[in-house]
Formats: sequence, structure tokens, C-alpha cells
Amino acid sequence: MEKQAKIWIRTVETQHRVRLGKEAADHISWLKAQDGFSIDFLATLGPSAQLILFPKQEEATFLKLMESLKNSPPVKSEFFAPWVELSRYFATTWEIPCSFESKAKRFSFVLPREARELEIVPNENGMVVVFSTGEILEIWPSNKWIAHINKISSNLTCYVGLGLDALESR
Repeated sequence: MEKQAKIWIRTVETQHRVRLGKEAADHISWLKAQDGFSIDFLATLGPSAQLILFPKQEEATFLKLMESLKNSPPVKSEFFAPWVELSRYFATTWEIPCSFESKAKRFSFVLPREARELEIVPNENGMVVVFSTGEILEIWPSNKWIAHINKISSNLTCYVGLGLDALESR
């Protein structure tokens, strides 16, 4: 039985690169292991302090907000507007180019400087866990991944019940 969720454990390489083998395309539908393939990710902070990556062109809310702000910049009286909260959230979003290296048969991308400075992801020689399920792609510092998995395993019965209930109502 093929796993529907996958992790890769990687050391962050020089120039803050993370590389995944071509098999990543078997688990992440929007990656293509083809000569000349490249894609721009948007990366943002997830609910468990992980970095969530998704194709830039699929984030309509982000693109609509950026276009609106360009056409009509906010004024001081809009400080508490809900879209300003969204703006704060999306300000903590980074573009990450990803490409497929045909000769090496791998995908390569660079962890954003700001995310490293905020300690969301580690620097060179740090360990990351790359998690994928369906269209979801996340980057975790290995210590945060272990803490997250420990939290789940400490109350696994509850998580199984909640997870199965949520799947039934999906």
C-alpha cells in the first residue's frame, strides 16, 4: 500500500538549499519531474510554526490583496480593518523559486532569509523535515517536527477519534 503522506529528512545545504529527489513529484501533484520545470512557491507560517509552501498562482486571496493595495494604499484610519490583518499575515509570506535539475534528477529551492532569521526554518547544516500529503507541502525544523509528533502521540486516541470524525464529514 502506497503512503498518502510522506516525509523527507534533509540537511540544509550551502546557500540554504533544500533538495528533493524526483520521487517528490509522485507525492506532490503540482511538481513535475521534467526538464525545464520550475514553479514559484509562496511560503508562509503555518498554525504549528511550520513553513507552508504552495504554488503562487493558486493563492487568489494573496494576489487580490496585493493588487488592491497597489491600486489603493491603506490609510491610517484603516488600522483595524480585517483586510489589514490579512495584509500583516501575507507580509510574512515569501516567494521561493523551485526548479527541477534534470541532470541530478532533483528539485531544488532556497529557504527564505527572513524565515531563517525568524527561526521558522534552520540555516545551513540544520536539519529539516519536509512533509507532504496531497497538495500540502510543509517544511519543519527537525526539532519542531519531533515535538509536534510527540504531542500527537501523547494523546493519540483523541487525535485518531477527531481525525476519523473529520474525515467522515469531509
